[in-house]
Amino acid sequence: MARKVANVDIITDSFEIWLLETNELLNALSTEIITANATYANTGNSTFDRTGQLYGMFGSNNLVVSNWVRGGNVNGLFANLMISTNTVASNTNAANIQFAVSNSTSNSYFNPVGVYLGLGTANSFVNSIAIITQSSSIVNTNISSTLIQIANSTSTANITPTSFKTGIFQANTIEVQVGANVIANATSLYLGNSSINSVHTQAQSLFQNSVHSALITQEKILIGNSTINALANSTLITIANGTSSANVDPISFKTGIFTGNTTAVSVGANVIANSTAFYVGNATINSVTTQTTTTIANSSQSLVITNISLKTGNASVFGLANNVLLQVLDTTSSANVNSTSFKTGIFTGNTTTMSIGANVIANATSFYVGNATINSITTQTTTTIANATHNTTLSVSAASFGNSTANTIHTQTLIQAANSGVTANVTTDGFITGIFTANQTVVSVGANVYANATTLYVGNATASIAHGNNTIAGSANIVIVPTSYVNITGGLIVSSNVALSNTLAVTGNTSLSNTLVVTGTATLSNTLVVTGNAAFSNIVTFQTDYVQDVIANGNIGATIGAVLVYRFPKATYSSGKFEIQIKNGQTQLSEMVLAHDAASNAYITVYGTVASNGASSPLGTFIANTDTANVNLYLVQTVASSAVKVVAHLIK
Repeated sequence: MARKVANVDIITDSFEIWLLETNELLNALSTEIITANATYANTGNSTFDRTGQLYGMFGSNNLVVSNWVRGGNVNGLFANLMISTNTVASNTNAANIQFAVSNSTSNSYFNPVGVYLGLGTANSFVNSIAIITQSSSIVNTNISSTLIQIANSTSTANITPTSFKTGIFQANTIEVQVGANVIANATSLYLGNSSINSVHTQAQSLFQNSVHSALITQEKILIGNSTINALANSTLITIANGTSSANVDPISFKTGIFTGNTTAVSVGANVIANSTAFYVGNATINSVTTQTTTTIANSSQSLVITNISLKTGNASVFGLANNVLLQVLDTTSSANVNSTSFKTGIFTGNTTTMSIGANVIANATSFYVGNATINSITTQTTTTIANATHNTTLSVSAASFGNSTANTIHTQTLIQAANSGVTANVTTDGFITGIFTANQTVVSVGANVYANATTLYVGNATASIAHGNNTIAGSANIVIVPTSYVNITGGLIVSSNVALSNTLAVTGNTSLSNTLVVTGTATLSNTLVVTGNAAFSNIVTFQTDYVQDVIANGNIGATIGAVLVYRFPKATYSSGKFEIQIKNGQTQLSEMVLAHDAASNAYITVYGTVASNGASSPLGTFIANTDTANVNLYLVQTVASSAVKVVAHLIK
């Protein structure tokens, strides 16, 4: 690069000045001005490298860089590399030229045929015919001109120009299927299986199971089976079972002892009606109706109906009705009915609607209970009860409760409750969900938990616990071995030894009056009081950001020099404090602190060392470095086969 050097004045300058200026020029040529000689140029060679820097602009027809092009300065400070014009990467002789952005674990690049983004199996690929995105080798999305596919390890969804399919659901241009039990096409809707199903067409609906069926057409309704059934058409209504039947036709009605026709109605000996009177009852309780009066009476109450009024009750509680008013009252409340409405308390009914306050309303087609958030609606065919997250639907054949994720279904033979992970079924024989089964005599959870009317049994032939008559009996020691954590959210008092073979996590105060032995990680987010021995054979974590670890090695080997004595993951912990004891005839204790920059550098300061021989001949010194995953602490051993104990305090 250019450097300004003063000219030599041949008149005023001495030979010494000329010599100094010449030396300065030669020094600049060899150290500062870039030249092309690979051996002596100031850009350096394979043995000696040098630094050049230009403040200003630099132009070149072709720029060739051996290692890196980066932003920043020659002192090692990095900054963004700015390119202010269009940039073209081209080489007609290269079949796979690409522009890449990468580090040691992931890379992204684009080349003339596509763009690749990702890390290992989690990547995206885009070109002119497809888009492929995947979070791993088994979870991915594929889009092309004829297919959209989304898949993971358990399911796949495909969309083509003619169909959509995922799991048991499939829809195409002629029908929609949800597994084998729900099928719809242009003419029919089929729900069910060979035992319980419904088929709906334009002309009829058929509901049936193995014992019952309901058929609805424009002409008739037929419900039941060969033993119990109901039939309705334009001329006859019949309801029958194995012991009795009722028939209604245009001129008569008959069931059992009851008969009604165009001249008289009789129900056995106590109910008789003819053209002039209607008599029901006996000498004590009876009613008599004539052309002008109806009287119903017993020993304490009476009802009298004439052509202008009706009165029933006694002196304190009675009901009165005439041609303009119907009134029922007692000493605390009353109900009134007139020609256009009925009202009692908050209840009102008129010729179009019936309401109980603001939340219960019924009209000619529907019955509504609730408000905008929680409500129920009943029509001629269905009843729906719903809130913002759940709903219940009732029809002639089934009842459904829940939502798309968690639901309950009631039919004549089954009650089923299900969510995305589990299903529970209730039948006439019992209840079952997962490994749990209950019937009229026993309750079992898998093969090892069994309960009947007197005893709860947990275990197997080797070790078991039986509960009965307020007692617990174990055939061996009762040991709790959690699969992950024992979580204690309140105070815990243990009066005997506790042995935990996995992680102990305590979020409340814990008082232990005897030995605590933890062979896994112990995480304490509150007070731990131990009045007996406390032994920790692994890392102890305090408030999740600080851990304490203790290790011991009775003989680190005969190597005179650097021997690895401790390491920790650099992605988890940023720094640490160490107390290290070395024993080999003498005893040395050193205390030090260590930090790393998450890249490739570790920094250690040993600020305290004491030895039983006065440290005149230390048993070792300490160094540290990093690798891809860990920070490593070494003892530079001066005496072979030392014993080392490390107490590490690590901070995230």
